[in-house]
Amino acid sequence: MGVGIELYRMRVGQYSPGKNIKHRLNYIDFICINLFLACKSVSQALVLSILIFTLTHQLGVCLKPLEMKHVDSNVQKITSVNVNLRLFIILFLLFVIQILLILAGIEVNPGPSDDIDSSQSSINSTDMSDFGELFSKSVSILHLNVQSLAPKIDLIQAEYSDFDILAFSETWLNNNHTDESIEILNYQHPFRRDRGPHKVGGGIIVYVKNDIHAQRRIDLESESLEAIWLEIKFKDKKALLGTFYIPPNSGPDIWEKIEYSLDMASNDNTINYIMATGDFNDNQLAPVNSKITPLLSQFSLTQLIDEPTHFTESSSSLLDLFITNDAHIITYCGVGPPLLDQIRFHCPIISLLNFPKCRQKTFKRKIWLYDRGDL
Repeated sequence: MGVGIELYRMRVGQYSPGKNIKHRLNYIDFICINLFLACKSVSQALVLSILIFTLTHQLGVCLKPLEMKHVDSNVQKITSVNVNLRLFIILFLLFVIQILLILAGIEVNPGPSDDIDSSQSSINSTDMSDFGELFSKSVSILHLNVQSLAPKIDLIQAEYSDFDILAFSETWLNNNHTDESIEILNYQHPFRRDRGPHKVGGGIIVYVKNDIHAQRRIDLESESLEAIWLEIKFKDKKALLGTFYIPPNSGPDIWEKIEYSLDMASNDNTINYIMATGDFNDNQLAPVNSKITPLLSQFSLTQLIDEPTHFTESSSSLLDLFITNDAHIITYCGVGPPLLDQIRFHCPIISLLNFPKCRQKTFKRKIWLYDRGDL
C-alpha cells in the first residue's frame, strides 16, 4: 500500500495537519511557566529559554496535538510511540533543569542578607537578645540632647535610671534651677555647666551613680567652651570622660579650644582611657567639611556611632558622637529610641564599657509587718 501525500509531507517536515488548530496550553507550556517563576534572575530565564528551544527543536517534537487523518494505522502507532517517548525525555530533562535552577539559589552558608548594611562594626552589631545580659553586667553611658532638662527630669528618672552615667546637652538651665530640683535618685550631686543668667539655651550636665568614683577635672576645661571633664576610676584603671555641646555654626575659635582640651587630656600620663561624648553639631554622614574628623586623626581617636541621631521633618543627621582612644573597651555602642515623640528630636546614644558594673552596697533595715499584728 502506497504512502499518502500528507504522511510524506509530514515526514519531510513540510506539512503538519495540526498547524491550523487553535493553540491551547499543554504540559510543556505549564512546565515552562513554572520554570520561569522559579528563576531568580533574567540570566537564568534566558538560559532556560535557550535550553527549552534547543531541546524541542533538536528532538523534533511537535508541541501541539497532532491529528492523523488518512494515515496508515501501523505508521500512526509507531509515530505516536516516538512522540510519547521524546515527550517523556523532554519532561524529564526539564524537571532536572528545574531542580538545578532551584538548587542554584541555595548556598551552604549564605550569610547575612544583601539588604542588611554590612558596614556596621561588631561594636554596633551586638545581638539584641544578649543586650539585656550585657547591659546588666557592664558600666553603661547614655548621652542625649535633651532640649530642656527641668520639665523632663521625672521622665528621665523613670526611663534612664538603670544607666550608670547620664550625660545631657542643651539642658537650658540657669541660676533659677537649684541642684536639688534636678537631682536623680541614686546618683551623685550633678556635675553641671550652665551658660549663665544672661544667656539662653545650651548647657550640659552629667549624672554618675553613687557607687562609681568620679571627680571633676576643671583643669581640662576652657572658658566659653561648653564641656565637662570627669575622671572616673574603674578598679585599677582611670578614664577621662568628656561631655561637649558645640552650638551650630561655631567659629574656628571654638574648635581650637576643643583641640586644646583634647590635647590636655591626651597628655595626662596618669590616664589609661579617654572617652568623649556630646552633641558636636558636625554631621558625620556628610563628613566632607567635618571639623571633628581632623582632630580624631590628630589624637588617634575613634568615633563609634554610625547611625543618624538627629531627625527633622525632611532630614536626618549624625550629630551626637561617642569618641574613644581605645575601641576595645567598648562592647556596644549604638542609638536608642527617642525620649519623646516629636517632629524634631535627638535620639540617645548608648555605650557599654568593658568594665564590670559596680555592686550596690547592701544594708539591713527593719520592716514592720502590720498585716500580722494583733488588732
